[in-house]
Amino acid sequence: MNRYRFVFGIGRSGTTLLGRLMALSSTPMKFVSEPISGLTVPGLSRPFFIDPNNARLIGLVRDALLSLASSNDVIGNAYKKKIERDDKDAAVCLAKDVHSLLSYPRILGTLDFKAVVITREATRILDSYLVPGDLNRDYLESEYHYIGSVASGKSAGTPLLRAALDKLAPALHRYFVRPRPFTRSIFRVAATIELLRNYLKLWADSDERIMHVSYEDLCESPVDIARQLYRFVGLDYTPETLSRISEMTSGSSTEYYGTDKNAKAILNQDYRVLSESKLRTLKEFLRS
Repeated sequence: MNRYRFVFGIGRSGTTLLGRLMALSSTPMKFVSEPISGLTVPGLSRPFFIDPNNARLIGLVRDALLSLASSNDVIGNAYKKKIERDDKDAAVCLAKDVHSLLSYPRILGTLDFKAVVITREATRILDSYLVPGDLNRDYLESEYHYIGSVASGKSAGTPLLRAALDKLAPALHRYFVRPRPFTRSIFRVAATIELLRNYLKLWADSDERIMHVSYEDLCESPVDIARQLYRFVGLDYTPETLSRISEMTSGSSTEYYGTDKNAKAILNQDYRVLSESKLRTLKEFLRS
């Protein structure tokens, strides 16, 4: 088997929903959630940031991903639960990841693959991460510091990252070059999310093997979007597949890996943590 399919996005941008919808395909497959977090690769540190210029480590991770299609040995025992589907005669290896997004273009290289990237409005992602007891305080910290080193000219970065930086609002670009020392982590995370949203869209625009979908469109029309995604990545589906997708996104799913959320209702739900004043501040910050 040499057919690889990937789902990429920032954490809390809908990658779990999208990955599990694609994993409902009638195509026999192996589906692994966030493989970077479980790969047993020497030198792979946590919280799962790989320097895009670390050629040795990128090569090791690529080899591990190649092995993942046919072997579970490259995943540590503590992460075997991340293998959510493992059909005996799998024709496709599907993986979704939110880690090391800046490095994945070089990790994949000339690998035979197709991918879907998903993006979501930055303040919605941030609000989801700020739910009490559910915030990984280290999330995107390494990416933030690396982006700043590229923006200030201390690191070469990659052409794709530099293009994403150029698309930022001028003041936000300057923030990465010279961040205000008193800025709280919420602003560092928000700035990094906005940069990565640009990055993922540019990646999809520059590579015909990659399709971009917005979380908002997916929630509004999950069955229609799923049809488009399946056709693009070459996965099979049946009327039963579409029925299960409809059920999973209506809030009535009883499956163990079902999201059990009403997708359309999510679009209009209130912010759970961010106040109106904080939202105004953040939106001004991201667009200044």
